[in-house]
Amino acid sequence: MIVVTDTVERWVEPSEIRDLFEGRLITIETDPVREMDEDLGLEIVQKETIEQKYGTPKLDPRNDFHNSLKEQFEKKGHLSPRQVSCLMNPKY
Repeated sequence: MIVVTDTVERWVEPSEIRDLFEGRLITIETDPVREMDEDLGLEIVQKETIEQKYGTPKLDPRNDFHNSLKEQFEKKGHLSPRQVSCLMNPKY
């Protein structure tokens, strides 16, 4: 490996590089396997749900109140703190 600086060029032995990083933990972050659209070559991104974003219990699809909040969430992308607290309340 040749290292080029402003003033000096010198050969760096691979052992010097290993010695430089010896004893240090080097982590390489890898992306998880993602689902790709074969036709477009783009990553398929899943929409975030209310449960994922706010940690609410699972919504009941038979509950009209839950359905209306779900529609608002899909349209706006967020819910108000009051709406979230209603979803956290088991009586709703």
